Amino acid sequence: MSRKAHGYLVVGLLCSTAAAGLVVHFAFPAKHGLDLQLPRSVAQLEAAVGSTPEARERNRRNTYADFAFLASYTALFAAAGTLLARQGPRWSRALGLLAVVTGVATGILDVLENLTILRELRPGADLPELYSRVRWLSIPKWILAAITDFSLASFLAFGRWTRALGVVAAAVGIGSLLVLKRVF
Repeated sequence: MSRKAHGYLVVGLLCSTAAAGLVVHFAFPAKHGLDLQLPRSVAQLEAAVGSTPEARERNRRNTYADFAFLASYTALFAAAGTLLARQGPRWSRALGLLAVVTGVATGILDVLENLTILRELRPGADLPELYSRVRWLSIPKWILAAITDFSLASFLAFGRWTRALGVVAAAVGIGSLLVLKRVF
């Protein structure tokens, strides 16, 4: 595949990831934001899980919708990382491969996090045990996402439209760090 075609693939995946993110955000709004992923306490997790079957079902649908989003961003990370690796200089190859590895690891951790969240939503779930597990998965996921985004921000060093990819990656990386701020 030519670099130009590879670039179009990355732009297409960026657009589909943005669309998936918007659909998940607006069609499946989370009542408690990130509290299922990064609760500050077991009490906050209990509130986020919901006390009614309807609240738990809404959270379950939101979690299943997140699987589509995470598949899209994982594909984007892999495609953008390989495009960065193809740019030429040795440093871009290293950062591109780093983005692929950390991006795929982010997606894997997100899948495991979602499976843990689905366990949280079962009636009678051991929330104190799941509290530790979901945070153990979520915190590294967000750290790896930030590393991936900042690696991809190195597109800023290249010409024309790749700079736009770098700006988007840097902005999303800052967003990942802001999410992590709530943990520490």
